[in-house]
Amino acid sequence: MKKVLLYCICWLSAGTAAAQAVDGITGASTRVLAPADTSFVVRPGDRTSMDRRDTVEVDSAGGTFAGETPAPPVAPSAGKKQARKRLVTVQAEVPDPSPKKGRLTIGGYGEAAMKRCFYSNNYLRYTSPENYVNDQYGEFDIPHVVIYLGYDFGKGWSMGSEIEFEHGGTEVAVEIEEEEGGEYETEVERGGEVALEQFWIQKSFNPYTNLRMGMIIVPLGGTNAYHEPNQFFGVYRPEGDNTILPCTWHDIGVQFHGRYKWFGYTAQFLPGLESTLFSKQNWIQGGSASAYEFKLANCYAGLARLDFYPLEGNTKKQRGAPVPA
Repeated sequence: MKKVLLYCICWLSAGTAAAQAVDGITGASTRVLAPADTSFVVRPGDRTSMDRRDTVEVDSAGGTFAGETPAPPVAPSAGKKQARKRLVTVQAEVPDPSPKKGRLTIGGYGEAAMKRCFYSNNYLRYTSPENYVNDQYGEFDIPHVVIYLGYDFGKGWSMGSEIEFEHGGTEVAVEIEEEEGGEYETEVERGGEVALEQFWIQKSFNPYTNLRMGMIIVPLGGTNAYHEPNQFFGVYRPEGDNTILPCTWHDIGVQFHGRYKWFGYTAQFLPGLESTLFSKQNWIQGGSASAYEFKLANCYAGLARLDFYPLEGNTKKQRGAPVPA
């Protein structure tokens, strides 16, 4: 039996640990030295998908190291004791140096806009349009600045929150009161505001079953579920949803949501809208507001939504279903 001693020395900086790879076909053995935090996998003839590789020749006729059981000899080929040699690739799987994902997440966005409108902003422009045919006006604005804070408690429990500053935050503003004869009023009001749009705790059992409770987004219409600036076309949110529906609609309630294959589903239990705040100009837009420091719940409402995703790329990260996080 021919004895072959092969040493493959890897020049690495950390401590060493012995790793042994055995060719199960021929019984040939290879011993290499590697750092203790590095794992080595030997794949005969495999040269693909490797982070770090060293190729060595191994005498397949046999050979052992001290303390090992001798491998059975290989019969000579064509009457000659010629040792066949195979290429054995040693793959080093280097640990990923990137840091682990933390439990605390911080995010946000902001937007600034300028517009020039070639029509009047007078509150009578629709009742007497002939008087304002050539009017124009322009605006600079900071529609939204948002800060996201989230925390992963582990075992499926997580928390999310969204603090939004609209139109520069709460401050003194001069506005036209259409309901009071079009007079100008100086008030501290919700023309500019600081609002807690989301504050919820969630239990995720699996991708199909998630339960969320607290201040949540109500995904009614095409804009509420996708209200962030990179999720709609144009500078401003679509006027169709923005004018006749609450936008961005958020309320206190309980939500069940999930994702199964091509489908996302959401069901919510919420307080009802305040009908005294409906109007002929804006339909139910004001109904999600409250005249008090709390939300009246003399009646209740429910919401159900089903989304279909037939194409790859049209899903949200979380938040599979269109559920803001």
